[in-house]
Amino acid sequence: MEQNLQIDDKDRQEYPLTDIVKLDATLNEILQKVPSTAEILVYKQQKININTQWKDWAFEMLMAGYETENLFILAGEDIHCNPFEFTELTDKIFEELHLNEIDANSIIILYSLFIVKSVIQSPDKNKVSAALNKLEQECINNEYNTFLYDFYLLSNAIDELKALGEQWYWNDASLTKENWYEYTLRFFKLWIENPDPKYKILRENNCNASLPKKKNIFSRLISYLKRK
Repeated sequence: MEQNLQIDDKDRQEYPLTDIVKLDATLNEILQKVPSTAEILVYKQQKININTQWKDWAFEMLMAGYETENLFILAGEDIHCNPFEFTELTDKIFEELHLNEIDANSIIILYSLFIVKSVIQSPDKNKVSAALNKLEQECINNEYNTFLYDFYLLSNAIDELKALGEQWYWNDASLTKENWYEYTLRFFKLWIENPDPKYKILRENNCNASLPKKKNIFSRLISYLKRK
């Protein structure tokens, strides 16, 4: 019997589908004023140490009117600061801004929306490729989260097309090695209107792309062997 990875993979976590993250007014305002907060939520979740993005975010928050002592400290913090002190500092910031109240599933949704919106606003091939890679990695980091799984499939399909000229991940023959950029950008635009991993939006908009399907484990094994 053919094994469907989306349904039968016991290691994958299933999350309820939603395109609306319910946040209180304060948290919603922060994400509206400083969209990069969505990325910082992921950094905190993954325990990523201080980097330029952390410092830039602190500065953006200050410019947006969130003038807390700890944000001032973070904005001026040395890039080589003590990791334990950095964790303590960001814990305080998240607590005072109530960012620690956002659950893991909401973080995934907010981050994916932020990444896709950022690309659509100023698209080019490098940005589209980088965004797809980020979403693929986030899917892997979250045990092949259902909400992100189609980004994982599309990213791998494009990689195979570029390397082999054919692919076994994505059930749509209109995706080619030559048009991957236009296809992905259009895909992002449709997705942002209705972030549904089953992509009903494709058919509702009368697009010629067929419904993407998860490839079975045998097809993926063949794909892997062909890469060798």
